[in-house]
Amino acid sequence: MNDLGDLYQEIILDHYKKPRNAGRLEEPTCSASGDNPLCGDKISITVKKSGDTVEDIRWKGAGCAISTASASLMSEAIKGKSESDIHRLFDKFHAMVTGKGIYPEGTVILKQKFFDAAGTKTDFYTGMRKREWGYNPELGDWEFFTLDSGGLTVTARGKIESCMDCHSKYKTTDFVSRRYLATKPDTER
Repeated sequence: MNDLGDLYQEIILDHYKKPRNAGRLEEPTCSASGDNPLCGDKISITVKKSGDTVEDIRWKGAGCAISTASASLMSEAIKGKSESDIHRLFDKFHAMVTGKGIYPEGTVILKQKFFDAAGTKTDFYTGMRKREWGYNPELGDWEFFTLDSGGLTVTARGKIESCMDCHSKYKTTDFVSRRYLATKPDTER
């Protein structure tokens, strides 16, 4: 086995044999349970939050080594984190394990080109930029913008009503074309 495979196996076995944060909190602020009917794994989680931060977490479950290690690793990863940090962590993890990828914060997508009434020249462009978690949850945390006919000057940005109206009709498509254009760190907050 290669070094990465050895490390993975070592981490899984360590968390399986010595699970972290196992048990149940006496006075949790929230809880959840789940099971996998295909293999029989079951888990329940109790969480104590302070504001939007996970102050403490415990889990109790019955399952295989991977299930136990996953619960242990997850509990360590989110303890002390805010909800927005946890959502970012989830998005990255989900993208990694599904291979589907996500649009990370700062991604810019050029959406459409609108022509003048005669249909002979570009009037303006529309686009969207992925913002921080919680910016616009109803529409996937996208900020909308329009550019002038040259495509260089932003003429409007934010929660543009006409963009939001149109995109709210297509909730199952994540509001984006699947044509990836650019990722750039967001420095304009």
